[in-house]
Amino acid sequence: SNVEILAIDDGSLDSSAKVLDGISVSDSRIRVIHKANTGVSDTRNLGINQATGKFIIFVDADDYWTDKNILSTLVMTAMSNNLDIVRAEYQEVDVNGVQRNIHDIPPSRMGVVNEIIDSASFLKNVIHGEYFLVLSLIRKSIIGDIRFNTNRVFLEDAEFYLRLLCQDRRCLYLPKVFYAYRKHDESITMRAHPQKLYDAFDFTRLCY
Repeated sequence: SNVEILAIDDGSLDSSAKVLDGISVSDSRIRVIHKANTGVSDTRNLGINQATGKFIIFVDADDYWTDKNILSTLVMTAMSNNLDIVRAEYQEVDVNGVQRNIHDIPPSRMGVVNEIIDSASFLKNVIHGEYFLVLSLIRKSIIGDIRFNTNRVFLEDAEFYLRLLCQDRRCLYLPKVFYAYRKHDESITMRAHPQKLYDAFDFTRLCY
C-alpha cells in the first residue's frame, strides 16, 4: 500500500489520458502527469524528478507485471539487505500477452542467485549484456544527478545503467519472472533508424 505510482502521459493521441485520470480518482496512490510528447528518456527523467519514494522502478507503456506481489518482494529484499539494486527476470510476450520465446537464464546469473555482489560482478554476471533497466528496483539516492540521455533513441537505458554502476553498489539478483516484455513490430527497438547505429557505436565508446 505504501507506493507512489507516477503515470506519465507522454502526449498520447488515444484515450490513455482519460483512462489514467479515471483510475487516479479512485486510487490515491496514482498520480497522473500529462505532458507534450518528448520521448521515453525525457519522460523517465521527469519521473525521477517527481518521485518522492526511497526506491524507483520503471514500467514501459506496452508492458506489464505478471506477479502482483513483486514490488513488496523487491522492496523487502532491498531493505533487509541494505541493497542499492535488486534485479529479477522477464518473459517475452506478443501483442496479445501470449508468451513468445522461452527465456533461458544464463548460467552466470544462476551462479550468483541471492548473493550480495558488487557493481563489477553484477555487470558481468547478472546484466550479462541484457541491460533491461525495467527489471531493477533502484535506491533513489544512488541516482543523484544521473539522468537519461535525451539525445539517444537506442540504448538509453543501458547508458543510464552503466553510469549507475560506475560506483560500487550493493546488488542482488532474484531468478523470479515478473515482467512481461511485449514485443511487436511497432516497438522502438524493432524500427530501423540511422541514429540507432550511431548510438550503438557511441555506447561502445562509453563502455571503453
